[in-house]
Amino acid sequence: MIINGTINDDGIVGTASNDTILSGNGNDTVDGGTGDDYIGGESGNDSILGGAGNDALFGGSGNIQTNSGNDTIRGGEGNDFIN
Repeated sequence: MIINGTINDDGIVGTASNDTILSGNGNDTVDGGTGDDYIGGESGNDSILGGAGNDALFGGSGNIQTNSGNDTIRGGEGNDFIN
C-alpha cells in the first residue's frame, strides 16, 4: 500500500502488507507495522519505526547525517536498511 503524509505533523501507521510510506513535510511519527516497508521521512523532524519485516528507512532532508532536523530511526525485527 502507498501511504502519503501531509504538510502537517502526522501520525502514520502502516499495514500488515508491504508499504511505501512517504511522511511528507512536518514533524511526523511513522510506524511501518509488519511487512517489508519503504519509509521516507522527507522534511521535518521525524520519528521512524520500521517494525517487523525487512525495511528500508530513509530520514529525508532532516536525516541522521549532517542535514538540519532531528530524526529518530528504529529498525525493529528483521533485516533493515537504514540511510
